[in-house]
Amino acid sequence: FSTPMMQQYMNIKRKHEDALLFFRMGDFYEMFYDDARIAAKILGITLTSRAKGEKAIPMAGIPHHAAESYIQKLIKAGYKVAICEQLQNDSGKTDSRTETKGIVERDVIRVITPGTLTEDTMLNDKDNNYLLSLFLNDDKIGLSWVDISTGKFMVQDIIKNHLLDELTRINPSECLLPENFVFKEFDLSERLSVDFNAMITNRADWEFSRETAYSKLTSHFDTSSLEGFGCEDIGPSLSAAGALINYLDETQKTSLNHINKIEKFSSHNRLILDCSTQQSLELVKTARTHQREGSLLSIMDQTKTPMGGRLLKSWLICPLCTSRDIRSRQDGIEELYNNKNLCKEIGEILRDVYDIERITTKVSFGRANARDIISLKQSLSVLPKLKTTISVCNSPILKSLHESLDILEEVRVLISTALVSEPPHSIR
Repeated sequence: FSTPMMQQYMNIKRKHEDALLFFRMGDFYEMFYDDARIAAKILGITLTSRAKGEKAIPMAGIPHHAAESYIQKLIKAGYKVAICEQLQNDSGKTDSRTETKGIVERDVIRVITPGTLTEDTMLNDKDNNYLLSLFLNDDKIGLSWVDISTGKFMVQDIIKNHLLDELTRINPSECLLPENFVFKEFDLSERLSVDFNAMITNRADWEFSRETAYSKLTSHFDTSSLEGFGCEDIGPSLSAAGALINYLDETQKTSLNHINKIEKFSSHNRLILDCSTQQSLELVKTARTHQREGSLLSIMDQTKTPMGGRLLKSWLICPLCTSRDIRSRQDGIEELYNNKNLCKEIGEILRDVYDIERITTKVSFGRANARDIISLKQSLSVLPKLKTTISVCNSPILKSLHESLDILEEVRVLISTALVSEPPHSIR
């Protein structure tokens, strides 16, 4: 490590040993040593070296403007990627230009993992991408899961026998486990890796302590307790939730304000399907190919928006079971079925609605581009027409939707006045 820059690289790499480090140098992200060897093999890029002879350092690089596609390949291959940016140029100004004097300040601004994706190109628009945290306490298991791309944050306490059923329903991309976690009933790590293709991330045991987790959650929500969320007296899922938020803080290194509530998953009015039933009925993927095509969901899904597609999927894998709720939903369906013109008009309006949940998350993270903001503006612009259209509905469930629909006029006007007619792709 003869040069100051390589010393800087090694200091940063030591903090992120479980990730491939993308080290920004001018217009490229460079990787060194084993990171370079791994990336070169997976990405099919050239492995070169820094210096020659015995002091040669394996090196591989990619253009920063094309990084997203390369990162996607590495994530699919089961790796995490730490993005290390140049924070200033040699004059001390925030920039990403090549250093010319001394050492440019650098640091990791984000660690990308399978459970923390927000990029559209890496996500299926009609599937949630869940990061799951799991904690065992005596005979109960605490589960907490979040889709960081939408802000949905849930907790649930279950008995051990229901763990596989819930894992099948949630279908996590990544699972956080305490370092000394032991599950005697079956090899949990193997099931997560083989059955769900989920990355397993071990975290320090102290992060799952109830006191630490409670403090982390109340600090995140800026509250003195969790009573307002109905989560003050929950079981081991509180520990799982606190460890999850701590992991997101550590990897995202930015505000998580869009995760503004924590909800208890309630099964009192839901039919909980066991693992075998979910798979045998081929609700969301087929038993043979494990793909969506050919499943019940692929046949039923006529939704017009990504948000609607994700909602329908959640309804299928965890259907209603109380007659009152079922009848209420059926009344709404019957009204739309009997009024084909109304149903068609609503569908046409919804075609112009983009993925508001994921766009607002990118805005919150500061990762939105001009195209995202325009899509948000277009989505909001149809809300008044949608509200007017469903105002004629008589079924209680559709009337309730009409009454609760906020057209967000102030937000739409703010975006309209702030954007130029043809904004650049990137926002700074």
